[in-house]
Amino acid sequence: MAHLALLNAIFGRSDALTMPEMTKMLSEPELGTLADDMIGDPAQRLWLLQRWGRQWELDSADPDGLAAQSILPQFYGDDGQPDALAAIREWTAELPASLDRQDTVVAEQALHRIHTPVSIIFGERDHYLGPALAAEIAGLFGNSTLHSVERAGHYPQYDRPDAVAALLTHTRP
Repeated sequence: MAHLALLNAIFGRSDALTMPEMTKMLSEPELGTLADDMIGDPAQRLWLLQRWGRQWELDSADPDGLAAQSILPQFYGDDGQPDALAAIREWTAELPASLDRQDTVVAEQALHRIHTPVSIIFGERDHYLGPALAAEIAGLFGNSTLHSVERAGHYPQYDRPDAVAALLTHTRP
C-alpha cells in the first residue's frame, strides 16, 4: 500500500505560512533585480546565507554540518558540482504561480479526496514552517497523521534522523 510523507513542506498560501525572508525576496517579481544583484555578488550571497542559516539554527562553522555539506555547495558549487544558482532562481521565480495553482487545488478540496495515507512531519522548532502550518496541511488531506518532531527545526530529517526514520518506518504498512 502506498504512503506519502511530507517533511517541512508548504502547500498554497495558508494562514499559518510565514515565508522565509530569503525565499520571499527571491520569489517577489518586483524584487528580482535586487535579488539577482545580491545573489550575483559572492559576498552578499554569503551574508544572505549566513543570516538564513542563523534563522534556521544551522551551524555554519561546523565543516561536517548541513550548511557546509549541503547548502553552501548549492549556492557556491564545490569540487564535485557547479552551483545551482540558475535552478534556485528559476524555482523561486516560479513560486508565486505555483502557490496560485496550489490555492486552486486547496479550494477544490482535491487533496481531501486522496485516499493514500499521508504523514505530515515537521520540526517543532521550525520558526517558519512550524506546527501550525503542519496542522493546516494535515487538514487538507482526508487520511493524514500529523507528527511534530521534538527538538527539531526546519530540517527534522537532519536534526533528528532516528526520530524521522522511526516515523517513516512505523507509518509504512
